[in-house]
Amino acid sequence: MTSSERRLRPVIDPDLAAEERDLLAAHPGVLVPATAPAPAPTRDAQPSDRRRIPIVLGLLAALVGIAVLTRSPVLILGCLLLLAMAPAGLSGALRPAAREHPAARAARLRHGRYLLAADFDEPCRALLARAQQAADDATASTEELADTGRIEARENTVVLPRQLWDIATTLRSITDLGDRARIVDPALAEEVADLLAERRAAVETARGAIEARVAALERYAAGIAAAARHQRRLDELRRLLHEQEDYRDLLAATAADEHAAADIDRLAERAGLAEEDLAAALQAALREADLLSSGSSPPDPPQATENPEDPENPA
Repeated sequence: MTSSERRLRPVIDPDLAAEERDLLAAHPGVLVPATAPAPAPTRDAQPSDRRRIPIVLGLLAALVGIAVLTRSPVLILGCLLLLAMAPAGLSGALRPAAREHPAARAARLRHGRYLLAADFDEPCRALLARAQQAADDATASTEELADTGRIEARENTVVLPRQLWDIATTLRSITDLGDRARIVDPALAEEVADLLAERRAAVETARGAIEARVAALERYAAGIAAAARHQRRLDELRRLLHEQEDYRDLLAATAADEHAAADIDRLAERAGLAEEDLAAALQAALREADLLSSGSSPPDPPQATENPEDPENPA
């Protein structure tokens, strides 16, 4: 098993109900690749077994009646043997049916609406693994920003699964068409060389388009991660500014001349500039992530003001 196979999770159609998606994701062992035949249903005790019980009992009663009327030793002996075996047969027919596990049933009914590592060739598996990692990174960073109100976490829970499913289904088609392009009778290879080259070129073009889409998803995740880092720095700066009030109060209490008062003003000005720079960087990162998610090219982010007297880098 390759490294991409080990880290690849099942990709599930986001149009399925949330309960079914969660059930399938929680039981990957029962899932069957889309390229394999659909799993057969678990054989329960069939209803037809129970419907035959009245018929069997009716026939047995008729035989007993005939044996009594004819007083035939052979029929009487046969009826006794049937009566002796009847309890075992009836208990088997009346035994409660073995229920199919809900996950196995969902895997059978929704076969083809989830895709596994075995459904892709190695290059496609590697691309899908990158896409899943980018989606995970974006989700983790979004959760950090959710409390700030600057980004909607629920949007990622809807958009990212749809992106992954679209990428996975396209990669599945690329794998299938790539396999078909390679399955050609060697005797025909020379005659259809141009046709095969055209097929291979189409597959590579499609693979390149998906690779660009995965790269865009990675840039989006990187943009959200940058915004989360800026938010952490901004939170830390605000905490330091709050603590700075105590130092400013102490300095003000001991200020005896205009020079000390000027020091207080410079502290306040430097802290304000640092907060403005970090806030601007945070907004730029969020705008860039938003542009990447919509497929646009982001503008160059504004540069933070260089300030050698930044309170995070005291002299």
